[in-house]
Amino acid sequence: MALPQFMLEAAAGELGVTEQGCNNRGARIEDYQRATWLPAGSWPWCAAFMAWSLARALVRLGVDFEHANTWRCRDASAFGWISWGKRSKGCLVLVPGLRPQPGDIAVFDFNGPTAAGGGHIGIVESADDWQSFTTIEGNTGPAGLRETQDGTDGVFRKTRSSKSAVNFIRLPEYVR
Repeated sequence: MALPQFMLEAAAGELGVTEQGCNNRGARIEDYQRATWLPAGSWPWCAAFMAWSLARALVRLGVDFEHANTWRCRDASAFGWISWGKRSKGCLVLVPGLRPQPGDIAVFDFNGPTAAGGGHIGIVESADDWQSFTTIEGNTGPAGLRETQDGTDGVFRKTRSSKSAVNFIRLPEYVR
């Protein structure tokens, strides 16, 4: 197996984890947040969940810890992952309209690029047709929303419209 599959497995292993206590909080959420450059706190954690999943995948792939932390994305914003993908060795940033593959990272813009917190991110689990795909996402509500304010967010499987993604990031199979 390769990096995209390992990342997808890491994310899938977290399905059902939810916030504890209040919005954007809980011990597991803080674990995800610590995978970014920011200290853990009460902030949206969808990109942190991707950073955590990528870190676990790199370990499983056997990448040296120091090299993994230098190479991987540690950005806490969804849109920051697009910038990382463009400058990272081996990644491809795909334009909308292309059919994603399992293991691709989907970056969404539900509220417009200038809206506070408008970005969201998840990992593609499957793409059965050109109209929609299934993702695993952190910091998403059980009813299908990007994020709620009632502390019920967690790691859930979502079906998203292909039109909702602004970019897909295709990871390399291996990191050298």
